Amino acid sequence: MLLLALFAALAGAQVLLVVGLTQLAPVDSAELARFRWTVVVAALAGLVCLQVVLVATWRLLGLVRADRIFSDSALPWVDTIVAALAAVWVVLAAAVVPVFQFAQADDAPGLGGLHLLLLLVAAVPVLMMVVMRALLTQATRLRSDLEEVI
Repeated sequence: MLLLALFAALAGAQVLLVVGLTQLAPVDSAELARFRWTVVVAALAGLVCLQVVLVATWRLLGLVRADRIFSDSALPWVDTIVAALAAVWVVLAAAVVPVFQFAQADDAPGLGGLHLLLLLVAAVPVLMMVVMRALLTQATRLRSDLEEVI
């Protein structure tokens, strides 16, 4: 139920983001308009990636319930999570230059630092999932070896 609620909340955030963008007043500066679109596209891409993570997590929980989590069928879902989280990181990395340009134009030096901090924090789940994938691979191999022995 929690995953379903989170998925619905992310879908609602996507709708609100698009509707909110159409309701915003036009900006005088072309640079600010470009930044607005960059932020919206990056946010939509990030939300879609998080929805992919939720779907893959749902599938993995189904494998746990069926006691098949330590099988080769779990690895594609973990790979999907790693790829989606990596895509979020790439989107954040691609937005570094526009954020710094906006921070310079708007005289907001803390914005660039905040974005770099967010970029570093976003790398942590990606690295953790890479480690978890390696552990799942090893556990799957050990379980298949154990089943052969038994």
